[in-house]
Amino acid sequence: MNSGEIEDLKRRIGEVAGGKVYNPKHAYTKSLEELIEDLKVYQYELEFQNEELKRIQNDLELSREEYLQLFENAPVCYVIIDNNFRILKRNKLFNSHFGEFLHEKEQFDFRSLLEAASQDVFYFFCQELFTTGIAHPVEVNMRSSDGKICCMQIEANASVGATEVVYRMSLNDLTENKTLYTAIVASEKEKRMITDNVNDMVVISDSSGIISYVSPSIKQFGFLPADYIGKTLFDFVHPDDAQMAMQAFNEGVGAKGKNAIIFRTPVKNGGYLWVETSGTVVLDEEQQVVQAVFVVRNIEDRKKAEDELKYANELLSQVGVMARIGAWELRAEDNLLFWSPVTRAILGVDASYVPNLSETFLFFPIGDIRQSIICSLEKALTKGVEFDLEARINTVDRGLIWVRIKGIPIFENGKVVKLRGLFQDINEIKQAELLLKDYAHELHESNMAKDKLFSIIAHDLRSPFNAFLNLTEILNQEFNSFSDEEIKKLTETIYSSALNINVLINNLLEWSRLQRGRLVPQASTVLVKDLVQKAIESVRLQLDGKSIKVKVLIDETFIARLDAEMTATVLRNLLSNACKFTHREGEITISLIKNENHFSLDVADSGIGIPEKMQNELFEISGSKGRRGTEGEKSSGLGLMLCKELTELQGGSIRLRETSSQGSCFRITMPLNV
Repeated sequence: MNSGEIEDLKRRIGEVAGGKVYNPKHAYTKSLEELIEDLKVYQYELEFQNEELKRIQNDLELSREEYLQLFENAPVCYVIIDNNFRILKRNKLFNSHFGEFLHEKEQFDFRSLLEAASQDVFYFFCQELFTTGIAHPVEVNMRSSDGKICCMQIEANASVGATEVVYRMSLNDLTENKTLYTAIVASEKEKRMITDNVNDMVVISDSSGIISYVSPSIKQFGFLPADYIGKTLFDFVHPDDAQMAMQAFNEGVGAKGKNAIIFRTPVKNGGYLWVETSGTVVLDEEQQVVQAVFVVRNIEDRKKAEDELKYANELLSQVGVMARIGAWELRAEDNLLFWSPVTRAILGVDASYVPNLSETFLFFPIGDIRQSIICSLEKALTKGVEFDLEARINTVDRGLIWVRIKGIPIFENGKVVKLRGLFQDINEIKQAELLLKDYAHELHESNMAKDKLFSIIAHDLRSPFNAFLNLTEILNQEFNSFSDEEIKKLTETIYSSALNINVLINNLLEWSRLQRGRLVPQASTVLVKDLVQKAIESVRLQLDGKSIKVKVLIDETFIARLDAEMTATVLRNLLSNACKFTHREGEITISLIKNENHFSLDVADSGIGIPEKMQNELFEISGSKGRRGTEGEKSSGLGLMLCKELTELQGGSIRLRETSSQGSCFRITMPLNV
């Protein structure tokens, strides 16, 4: 840095630092060290002044922030206007009173808030304000955002801004004081005109609760106003409510504000009625409480209705819980979803779960069910179409269950604003319906079986009976004309008819007992070979009539635990069928197969076999009906069906093991319970 630059720098520093002026005549008499020392001094002075400026700036910012806080949160309305009455700024309280009428992007004319009767008053007020910079307070009527007329006292003064003069106004709401003055204090005559002609009671007391006035409507409780005057408010409160009433009164008086409580008050003839009381205090010029004014309303009917409604709601809630019927609501504008506690319980979610529409769809299985509920919701929201669906839904704790979902659109101004509906657990109902369907099917099958059974009785039982009757009649009338050989044949035929009748009747009786549930297995330990031999003997005549041999391949010592009578019936029917469909001099073989947990009996014949088309119906009532044996023997089809039911009743099974033109084999398998 040359000497000229140093001189110029010193000159500028001097101008800043308190107006000190550097004398250039002495520039050359000072050494370079002195110049540097002077520069340091000037630098320190500049830094000190900068710090002072920052401090002043911070103080200004703090003052500005405090002013803004006072302005925004003032307990009265504050507003700033220009000389064209345009609102430039307003505080929070002003916005709460009149904000709905203001346009955020436009400067609003203050005069548009005034009622017509107050326009002239405000005009002269502003003339004084614009001329002198201050004006005497005035009272005007203004319309608030809720549409009510309020009385406001306006005070104002001028303030010079950066570019123009503005006018600061404060607005104090006198509406409440005006109302109280009009209703209570204005005059005794007006007071009585109001209080004496309303059904609600008006009670006035001093700050300690001593009653000074009661409206004539007190007679609805059986009292006269004179019964109240001079007594305390709390003399007319149920003892159980007195503490609460006294606390509310003291809080209202202490806060110089309003209060409202519900309590019971006595009636003249005994007992109590529910009343609702709202009260406020009257202040004197020194803001001291001089009176408390109460409006007392008889709410006995309302209380009863509320209690009934509460009971009804509780009952409805209990019914909803018992019937597993929940509620839901969907708001259209934002898809906000609400579930009742029962709905949450049905889905298995806890009380903290926040329902979400998109997540709700995940409860429905993928496919037609989910698509159906989505389409129903869309139609309800866009077209106002109700829906009532039954669907299976995935729950958190029970897996898939059946539910009923009903939705009803709620309209406002012709537009769907929400959907409201029920959510019902119908899983038990659905299970019952399915069970009823099964029962109906079983009943249908049973009725068909009975119809077929009646057909058997009507046809198969009648035919051998008719043959039996006809043969006995012929034999009785023409006995002497027959030879011994002819009589023997007739006798054999009659016996065969009687045998068929006996077998059919026994089977019918057994089947009937089965259907009524009267057959209960009575297990006992038996020698299986002996049981087989007894069954063979029961059809001996049938076997001998066709010269059919029976071979028994069963261990003499083999024993089993089973119902002997049921098993004998099964074997008898199998042997009888084998005889019918085996030619003369044929053979029937009964063999035993033992396993670890069960044993089997095979009944095989050398007969004509079973046609393929009949094999699937063998154990049904129509199984072999209409099929005739090798010598024209009839079959009802009841025998094999009875064999199946009697075997299964004991925990066993029966099936056609094999069949061909060379014979058939039926296998009975029974548990080995020795």
